[in-house]
Amino acid sequence: MDQQINVAKGEIGPNYRVAEWWVDTTTLRIRNHEMEVKLEPKVMAVLSYLAARPGIVVSRQELEGAVWTNTVVGYDAISNAIIKLRKAFGDEAQNPKILETIRKTGYRLIATVELHASDLGVDEKDGASLQAELGVGCNKEPGLGYEVLAKSTKATYKILIPLLLLIGFTWLWLKPTDQAIEPASIESMAFPLPEKPSIAVLPFANLSDDIQQEYFADGMTEDLITDLSQVVGLFVIARNSVFFYKDKPVKIQQVAEELGVRYVLEGSVRRVNNQVRINAQLIDATTGGHVWAKRYDGSLDDVFLMQDKVANNIVAALSISLIGDERDDPVQVETTIPEAYEAFLRGWDRYRLGTPEDFLKAASSFEKAIELDPGYGQAYSALAAVDWAINFNNWARTIGLTSEKARERSRKSLQEAMELPSALTYQISSERSALVYSKPDRALKEAGQAIALDANDPAGHLAMAAALLKAEKPTEAVKSIRTAMRLDPIYPAYYLNRLAEAQYAMGQFQDAAETLEKSSIRNPDNDWTYVYLTATYGQLGYTEKAQQAVAEANKLRAKAGWGALTIELAADRKRHGSDIRYIFKWFGDLKPLREGLRKAGIPEGNEWRSLVTYEDGLAEVKGAVAIDNNTAKSLHERGVPFVDIHWTWVRKRIPNAHYLDIWSYEFNEVTLAEIVRKDQEIVIYASRGDNTRWLPDAVALAVKWGFENVYHYDGGMHGWESAGYPVDNVQKEFYN
Repeated sequence: MDQQINVAKGEIGPNYRVAEWWVDTTTLRIRNHEMEVKLEPKVMAVLSYLAARPGIVVSRQELEGAVWTNTVVGYDAISNAIIKLRKAFGDEAQNPKILETIRKTGYRLIATVELHASDLGVDEKDGASLQAELGVGCNKEPGLGYEVLAKSTKATYKILIPLLLLIGFTWLWLKPTDQAIEPASIESMAFPLPEKPSIAVLPFANLSDDIQQEYFADGMTEDLITDLSQVVGLFVIARNSVFFYKDKPVKIQQVAEELGVRYVLEGSVRRVNNQVRINAQLIDATTGGHVWAKRYDGSLDDVFLMQDKVANNIVAALSISLIGDERDDPVQVETTIPEAYEAFLRGWDRYRLGTPEDFLKAASSFEKAIELDPGYGQAYSALAAVDWAINFNNWARTIGLTSEKARERSRKSLQEAMELPSALTYQISSERSALVYSKPDRALKEAGQAIALDANDPAGHLAMAAALLKAEKPTEAVKSIRTAMRLDPIYPAYYLNRLAEAQYAMGQFQDAAETLEKSSIRNPDNDWTYVYLTATYGQLGYTEKAQQAVAEANKLRAKAGWGALTIELAADRKRHGSDIRYIFKWFGDLKPLREGLRKAGIPEGNEWRSLVTYEDGLAEVKGAVAIDNNTAKSLHERGVPFVDIHWTWVRKRIPNAHYLDIWSYEFNEVTLAEIVRKDQEIVIYASRGDNTRWLPDAVALAVKWGFENVYHYDGGMHGWESAGYPVDNVQKEFYN
């Protein structure tokens, strides 16, 4: 029976291509050479169903039955999905290039669909070798819109594939260094070539028998990028942009022109047990000629020495003059323990996936690396990066931590990392200094230290931009952001958010709006992008657009367990010297932002303050009942939920009490409703045990949100303990 694709069932693999867009259903992302866009699950499902039937009209009823199985949805569900698809692809309904609407009938994908090798019945790695290395072409099957391999019988495949693979791998290892490569055109480059030698290190191919060794090949590539980045005389493209080309059939010419570099390094890694082989070749893309090519063999114990040789060969080949410590060793060996290095690579592979769950696994691997080598500075920095990202993205509750515990972990891991600081350590410390502690001078100094250690790392320049925004120097911040974008041409969406903040601070509201609109397309799941858009549209007087933006922001905020957007969320507040605006992810002055939100019609959110009155220094809250120790004990015995709003809960608490940190705005209508219905009883107290502003504020907010039976326990932790009632002491758990 002929080898062919089954389109009858509408099945399609996890990776495929639509026109110039690469589709990865496992991460819900589509990419082209300019941008990456994340799709909602149902939107991706619609795309995949249509991609399995290119050129075929699919009715709304069929699409609804396939994507929304056993679910009743409104007419707008499919329409909205199609609109979002068109927006993601930049397609137009009136002049479609990707997706065509057949009036009163359905939809048809009119772009060419190209399947991944693994979906053609060929092993992914072998398929890549067959097509990329041996030049086995693809023939277009008429009427399907697919690019499929030429048909053959199963018997032929059984004989042909092993033979071709043998020839292919042999040729891959022994291919001559004078292989013709089409030169890149300097005039066609997306960016002017830098004055210093510029290089892009493409992801090394994993030629190991075990696909699970992919993390090892990726880690070797990243280490080489880091090593070369620290050479002052080189301009090195960031990891994020070169990994865009991973597993894609790209030409050296294309890479050089799209990234704006003269040299491209490509290679492969093969690991068998403890033995490692590295093949590398450096290509001058402007001539198509090979500068050098070499193979390195050794054990896992020798992996750092091999990396050192590759880096030194590149430096020598490009006639770069080393300065200072670079003369002794351009490669900084972080650990000499292979097991620690492997644990780090596994952790870094997880960290790059960027989800809360993967961060937990990454942290575990970094901790293992540190356990194996207590002097492994890079592992300490990586652990600090994980903890900072958890805080910055408000993921504490997602991974089962209180916000206070997450912040303490971040502070502690950064403190340990500063004992053996790297560029990454200084980047994190600089952003914390700017965003958490409002210390621009310290933030500027630390960002400068990060750049001094690695001038090719875009994260250092982004940290400098944040520090400059905190120092109210937005014009200089734009320069730093542009530098980061040049080093990382295929940059993620958050680069645009930082650029938009600088534009907003300079009063360039139209530019800021356009920048944020691009950011929302690249990452539609970031609620803060829509918050900033709301304020920007407010400044421009775009009322309808502002309403749409805030609706999207509130939808995402509710999904994450946060309350609706109010002006008060952008208030300047401080706690023990820490700036609470870091919850808002805005580095500069919040006053113009509040201004824009007001113009957009966002409610102040402080109406609840009228519920609080003070007499003889004690607060009373209208609509709530103040209780004493005996009543609190009685309510506790009846199983009424207790909620502590003060950070000392992490050390000592009333048994079974919940914790919603009022400082970080975790205390909101959505999270409170997860604990108790609005018609049920609830006790709110502060573990600090006083009747200061924060406790009555929390009680008043609960009343304002419609909770009908709120008890205000003034005694708090102090009163509870004084009465001799039992407590949970969790200080050891918190600090360890």
